[in-house]
Amino acid sequence: DLMRQMTEMSVAEDKQRHENELKEWEQRYPADSRALIKKRIHDFLAASADVDFSAKLEPRGDKMIFAREEYEEKSPEWKLCYRAGKEATEAARAFARNWLTELEKTVK
Repeated sequence: DLMRQMTEMSVAEDKQRHENELKEWEQRYPADSRALIKKRIHDFLAASADVDFSAKLEPRGDKMIFAREEYEEKSPEWKLCYRAGKEATEAARAFARNWLTELEKTVK
């Protein structure tokens, strides 16, 4: 009887874990790819909103790092926008906003 109870508990735990993993998967990769694209565009716009293109770099060993420590902690996307430069980043942001406007018409 104890063995049966333990097996039932294990099956219930496995089922719950599977349901949680499935829910997480569906949030990360929605069935409608437009919803995923919309999320990624929002993520890009958020990451690139506050890039300080005048940030100073200083050498450390064989590479350059940001003089301000908080910039070193920024996301890889933020740093990529910094390296791309203001003109390229602003062009990408304008394109992203236009694309988002189009998606907003079809995805809620």
